Amino acid sequence: MKILRALTVLLIAAASTAHAAENCRAVNMGFNPAQDSAAVLVSGSAIARYLETRIRGVQIKTTVAQDYQALVEATRSGKLDFAWLSPVSYVQAHDQARAQVLLKSVRNGGPYYWAAFVVRKDSGIKNLNDMRGKTIAWIDPNSAAGYTFPRATLVAKGINPDTFFSKQTFAGKHDAAVLALANGSVDVIATFSNNTQGTSGSWTQYLSADKAAALMPVVYSKPIPGDTLSVFVYQAPQLSVPSLPVRPDGRISMPLIPDINAAGKTPTALAKDIEARLKEYVKQPNVSVIVSNFVGPLDRQIRVIGEATEPLAIPYRDGMTVLDVMIQTKGLTRFAAGNSATIARTTGNQRRTIRVRLSDLLRDGDIDQNVAMMPGDTLIIPQSWF
Repeated sequence: MKILRALTVLLIAAASTAHAAENCRAVNMGFNPAQDSAAVLVSGSAIARYLETRIRGVQIKTTVAQDYQALVEATRSGKLDFAWLSPVSYVQAHDQARAQVLLKSVRNGGPYYWAAFVVRKDSGIKNLNDMRGKTIAWIDPNSAAGYTFPRATLVAKGINPDTFFSKQTFAGKHDAAVLALANGSVDVIATFSNNTQGTSGSWTQYLSADKAAALMPVVYSKPIPGDTLSVFVYQAPQLSVPSLPVRPDGRISMPLIPDINAAGKTPTALAKDIEARLKEYVKQPNVSVIVSNFVGPLDRQIRVIGEATEPLAIPYRDGMTVLDVMIQTKGLTRFAAGNSATIARTTGNQRRTIRVRLSDLLRDGDIDQNVAMMPGDTLIIPQSWF
């Protein structure tokens, strides 16, 4: 997988193979109870055995937490070395235990997944309004796809979930939720979906084909954010970079390496390039690059260049406006000619330039300047000459 435009780079310098062989270390790995614990444990044990064959001198012990919060607490208390966390649980673990992202799962080759409200096809529920007064099963208060994002979807539409549904329950796990829906125990569930075509999600993963065919999603959330990279430089914390985006020009900057090209390279190739540059300062650096905070292909990005505080590439989202873009880039620099900004847009074979007065929008609140963005747009912010 090639690095596109955004990633966080983590440098992991491992101990030598000989040292690992002499000092066998037990590593504790915890898993999220997103489905039946026995099934999660089987998958987790397979991952552990694979890692043990690739890393000499390490014994990996796996465990499945009782619930989402228990996994965060185990991370905070130091009982786990690694944990597979949902997005919401990761935020909590980061705040409470300074957890860092090492790897992010990819679903169907893409960086996002979605929350979906799923119903039985024979229920008569066809849209959001039809869910009013029905019973719903959420997953867990700390589940991104099973609670946080679907509730946010309702709130964004002016709906209070606590009064919208006649009864709310927590299923605890995604597989329990789809079974409850299939058996008629609830009318609606909030769960994860791997796409927005209704062809892949918890209902297809945990149910037989005939039972899954009887269910359908009716409402999707916005995409739930994707990959993130995180890393350390062994015994050199001053070189660690917890969050490092790739600039729109495809290059990154980090301690001791002010400028290095990342675009178009595989993680392995980039790691080798970083190692070569670090050898001037670090003895025998061992670098691993792990991709995250994936922003998608070029034609689905919004690129910001010029006098933004943080020029970068942003994944396009439905309904995105120029104000959303400026919030993510943290506004204008003191040298920006904000009212001379333009949006370069290509539609088919036609190119057009859209003038946008960013200073009027950001400083005076001129909402007429809050132009809708489109996939592939480039926002150009020139420098003021005086």
